[in-house]
Amino acid sequence: MNRVALASVIVGDAQRKSFPRILVEAFGWMLRERELPQHYFAQFLYRNGADPRRFIGRKRCWRIRRQYFYRGIEHSIPYLENKHLFWAYLRSTDLPIIEVVAHSMQNAILDAGTGTRYEFGRWEDVSAALEQISASRNQRELFAKPVFGLQGGGCIVFRDGVPIIRSPEAAFDLLRRFPYVFQPRLKQESGLEAVNPSSINTIRLNVLREGEEPGRILAPFAKFGTGDAVVDNGGSGGLILPLDPESGAAAGPAFRLLKQGGGTYEEHPDTGYPFSDFRVPDFDRACAVAIRASAQFPNRFVGWDLAITEAGPVIVEGNSGPNLDCIQMLVGGFRGHPEFSPIFSAFL
Repeated sequence: MNRVALASVIVGDAQRKSFPRILVEAFGWMLRERELPQHYFAQFLYRNGADPRRFIGRKRCWRIRRQYFYRGIEHSIPYLENKHLFWAYLRSTDLPIIEVVAHSMQNAILDAGTGTRYEFGRWEDVSAALEQISASRNQRELFAKPVFGLQGGGCIVFRDGVPIIRSPEAAFDLLRRFPYVFQPRLKQESGLEAVNPSSINTIRLNVLREGEEPGRILAPFAKFGTGDAVVDNGGSGGLILPLDPESGAAAGPAFRLLKQGGGTYEEHPDTGYPFSDFRVPDFDRACAVAIRASAQFPNRFVGWDLAITEAGPVIVEGNSGPNLDCIQMLVGGFRGHPEFSPIFSAFL
């Protein structure tokens, strides 16, 4: 969304403060945070009821990432961000992790089970290889994602070797340009399927570990795709639903990020599912899986994405630098927050 479109969203927002107040707060933000007020708007601080003094800006968030999340553990970051390494590392544990059935790089697909290498120079070669890999596992649908992908970008769903949503030409171009991993498309628990069937709707569990203390869950949320999107990421237009960290029940309405329109939703816009009725199935077990997964890494803070299937929670991926902007929106800012303020005190 370009700047003109963003400005239109803000001006037309029925929840916004008066223009004089927005100008005063935006100027105060620049003086306090020493940066332009993009963050002020992106975190909906221009809306009634929001207190910008409780929030920190982009520069402080980046310092937290560099000096708190990453310092001293730089070697471990690729094991969370590189999807090849992530799968290879965690598959040796007893954690429930989504399977990788194939890898691709530039002009070849490698079957992870048999080691068979399928070279391709045209789309028909790709389709034939994926159809064979799918058939050998009795798995009609495969979910392909870039090894270094972010926010759901570049993901492709194949059914019987043919991409859905994307054209074969677009899928072929992506596979030639970027390395990919291929995974079975999971069948999610029926309650999550009822909210939105177009994507696997994952649960983000942020786990904090301090010293030898066991991890704890902070600011959890659910993500839901919309329309015909095959991903649920907020950066790709998905909805974000805050969750109660004790029960896994919805803790407020869902919302879209400002760059995706900034809407607030009491129910899913496609299915009409009322979010007030939502509770994560098997939530306690999912939290236990995320805490056990964090114990495998030296990272202080990891955002875990879990799918909830009929058989239980499954780890989809881990994030070494979870989105602090989103977390601030969920908790109402870090300054003065009973949990985040002590953790990030040196940066506030």
